Amino acid sequence: MRLHRIATLLLALSLPAHAAILHVSPDGTAADGLSWQTAFPTISQAIVASTTGDEVWIKSGTYEENLVVMKSLKILGGFAGSESLAERELRSPITN
Repeated sequence: MRLHRIATLLLALSLPAHAAILHVSPDGTAADGLSWQTAFPTISQAIVASTTGDEVWIKSGTYEENLVVMKSLKILGGFAGSESLAERELRSPITN
């Protein structure tokens, strides 16, 4: 677990300086969070990897976590897990 946290921290430090969209999906691979296929499986992993101004997109699912957010970022839910970066408006919190 410690190695995973270090890898996540190193990933966060290597991300570009501009705002990123990080994906969260219960069946994500946790590779980098930059797509639904490589999404983080937990919201906390995405928060750790994020930088100020990023967005965290959360796919429909149940996430049982205690979250601490110490930076300014947007956390958006209601995604089906197929939306592209240009399709933020397709999210549906009521359905998903």
